[in-house]
Amino acid sequence: MKKWFNSRSFSKKLFYSLWPLVMAALLAISGLEFYYSSRILEGKAKEYLKNLASVTQSKVSYTPILP
Repeated sequence: MKKWFNSRSFSKKLFYSLWPLVMAALLAISGLEFYYSSRILEGKAKEYLKNLASVTQSKVSYTPILP
């Protein structure tokens, strides 16, 4: 492996050396973005459902009962 790496040009060595770092950073950023976006969506869904439940409850409590 060492001979194979030493026989490569500088640009290829640079590419092979930086590729894992770039991929690790990309995976970390993607994971964090997914985590934060899912938390935001979960919060918005809970807020929407609370509002919907309160509107439904107010409509049910103020609906007159017909004889």
